[in-house]
Parts: sequence; C-alpha cells; structure tokens
Amino acid sequence: MLGALLVLVSSCLVGNTVAKSYLARPEQLRELRHALQTLETEISYALTLLPEALEKAGHNSNGPIAALFYQIATFLSENNCYTAEEAWKKALQEKMNSLALLHSDREILLQLSYSFGSSDRENQLKHLKLAQTYLQKEEEKAEKVGEKNAPLWRYFGLIFGLSIIILLC
Repeated sequence: MLGALLVLVSSCLVGNTVAKSYLARPEQLRELRHALQTLETEISYALTLLPEALEKAGHNSNGPIAALFYQIATFLSENNCYTAEEAWKKALQEKMNSLALLHSDREILLQLSYSFGSSDRENQLKHLKLAQTYLQKEEEKAEKVGEKNAPLWRYFGLIFGLSIIILLC
C-alpha cells in the first residue's frame, strides 16, 4: 500500500514538474517584455547609459530574467573588454539553462544584441520595440501551448502512476 502511494505521488510530481515548465515560458516571456520596456524607457526618456539602464531593467524584473539583465550590466560595467553585443551574448549563454525559453526566443534576443553598441539610440529603440513585438507573439503561442499541455501532463502523471499500480497489483 505504501509502495503504491509512493508510485502515485512520484508520478504526479513528475507530471506537475513538466506542466510547470509549460507554464513558466509565457511568464518569463512576459517578464522579458516588461524588462525590455523598462530598458526602452531608460534609453529614450531618461537617457541613461546602457549598463545602468540594464541594471534598472533587472531591478524591475524577477527571477531568472532579472539575473540575465544584471549579468549583462555586470559584463558591461566591470569588464571593459566586452562590447554591448558580446556582453549580451555571453550573459545569454550563461543564463540560458536557468530560463524556460526556447531557441526561437533566444534568437530574438540575439538579434536584439546586434543593435546595442553598433547603432544610434533611435535605431536601438526600433530594435527594442521589434523584439517586444516578436516576444509578445511568442508569448501568445506559449500560452496556448501551456493551456493545452499543462493539464495533459498533470493527468498523464496521475494516469501513469495508476497504471503502474494496477500492473503491479
């Protein structure tokens, strides 16, 4: 009886873990868009330098997205040997495992990195708005996938656990 309960609980936990990963992506994309909006505001209205603007974007964010922006700001502030593009790429590479983002999301951020430091403020603002638009589309897709797959994985974990219990009994 105790073994059956352990099998059921563990399979439900696995199902819930997979379901949470489907729900984390749209949340992080939303957080990322918010951070980019903060960055845009700091660059356009406050005329803040990029490292400081990135820190403020990180301060207004949560979790792994905040860590990403803090990391980029750190690379720009402390290591003068990095360009803005290199700092962005290196931080993305280091933090990608802690993010629930897909390769397509990473590509949007990499495309954005090319404009930093190599273009004027107006061009950077255009690229920020474009990246936010792309991320919003990805967020909408991710929400649909999450709404569809999260309950599926929760039920799958439960049914899988019950199946194992039935097979073993």
